[in-house]
Amino acid sequence: MLLLLVVLTLQFAMAFHARHVALAAAREGARVARNEDSPNWDARARERALAYVRHIGPRLLESPSASAAQVGIDEREVVVRGIAVRVVPFLDFEVVARSRGPQECFRPDVGGGVACG
Repeated sequence: MLLLLVVLTLQFAMAFHARHVALAAAREGARVARNEDSPNWDARARERALAYVRHIGPRLLESPSASAAQVGIDEREVVVRGIAVRVVPFLDFEVVARSRGPQECFRPDVGGGVACG
């Protein structure tokens, strides 16, 4: 019984850590998405988020995926998903982390102050 408790505690700790890795990757992808002004900003944001997962936690998230989307007029969001590493067989924890923020762009002080793009 004690061994089962230790293994379950380890599984929850790994899921918690995997969520932090996914959140850090989503923030890194959102940072790219918010600063990019090119037409393929979403592909670059997704690639940056997945590269970040591969760099800091390559074995913590199984089958990671990332998506990037325009939210509203000048907000962008990156979502990172994956399955936390399994310590207990057949016990899967899906990890979903999202980061959203305003698009960085220049708005002049004079005039109408138009939205990005």
